[in-house]
Amino acid sequence: LLLYNAFDNKIIGQKASAVLAIAGLVNIPIIHFSVYWWNTLHQGATLSRFAKPAMDTSMLIPLLILITAYFCYYMALLALRLRREIISEQISSKWLHDWALK
Repeated sequence: LLLYNAFDNKIIGQKASAVLAIAGLVNIPIIHFSVYWWNTLHQGATLSRFAKPAMDTSMLIPLLILITAYFCYYMALLALRLRREIISEQISSKWLHDWALK
């Protein structure tokens, strides 16, 4: 978002943000597999799909509740942001004007 808003020209900001996002995508497998590659530096996986969780149930249940709550919060903010972006792009259109008068 910082890079996107750093440019006065919106198109250039969008392109720069897209390039940074693609470059950042390369880090995802490195971060994920670093737990296995450098296991002396990192804690092992606490949650796994196929293995029993390595944490006590008294900590696991709140963790799963907070993961779910954070996901719902993220989706709500994403929907609001998407709505705002659509409205700002279509500010002069007739359908938006008609919708706002309802």
